[in-house]
Amino acid sequence: MPSDLFPSHDISYRKYLLIQNVTTGSNVITVGIGFTPTTTQGIQLTAGAGITFESSYIPTGAVYVLSSVTASNFTILEA
Repeated sequence: MPSDLFPSHDISYRKYLLIQNVTTGSNVITVGIGFTPTTTQGIQLTAGAGITFESSYIPTGAVYVLSSVTASNFTILEA
């Protein structure tokens, strides 16, 4: 089941969003912003990959993460 990391309540203040898969090996995390991701729908980040939202495009939906393995490490920074 995906983790609801930043619920959609009161995120109008969001000015920056960084999501990074800090695991090693073949682990993939799938990110859904405003929807629950699946293994085929969402932004897929391989080990070591990341995505940043800033400037004119800042998503305002809840952030969900789905991992391809049970134990996964990822970083999310929001400002």
